[in-house]
Amino acid sequence: MPLDYEWRGDIVKHSAIIGNGEKFEAMLRKMAGLGPSDPILVETGTHKGLSAALAAKYFAAVHTWDLRPRDVARTVWTKECVADRVIQHEGQVCVGALPERFDAAFIDSEHTFEGCRRDFDVVHVCGLVLFHDYDPKFTGVIRFVEGIVDVYGGAVYRDPPFALWFGDEREWD
Repeated sequence: MPLDYEWRGDIVKHSAIIGNGEKFEAMLRKMAGLGPSDPILVETGTHKGLSAALAAKYFAAVHTWDLRPRDVARTVWTKECVADRVIQHEGQVCVGALPERFDAAFIDSEHTFEGCRRDFDVVHVCGLVLFHDYDPKFTGVIRFVEGIVDVYGGAVYRDPPFALWFGDEREWD
């Protein structure tokens, strides 16, 4: 499958998080720094693999799930020299398929309240979950994030189009 954009070797500029690549990269870098020296990320919603490629620059391993894995993702990971750190899974993330240990999660699959809740229920045990598309266009994401502290505790840092949930009440500076 051919890439549908011109490759320039800068995953931040080509990120699926168009216009927010540098913000996303800064959040990933800081999230990775909060865990052990070999942090592991779980991602829901691989799409073309761009966010997983960027995450793999800061995490020792990235486990990514998508209902329909695309060949283009493997191409992106190879071009970015991170293919050895990205593990692609087909289907929805589920407890039985999670790595034994993971330190953070990135939810970017279904942009519905139910999809966010389903993914969050599986991955929140890590205590650090980043949501993409915390944006008025995605009312399900907004609604889920706004009720998260009441149901699960912790704290939420909002920086649209991202929202970051902490299982404890630490501050994000």
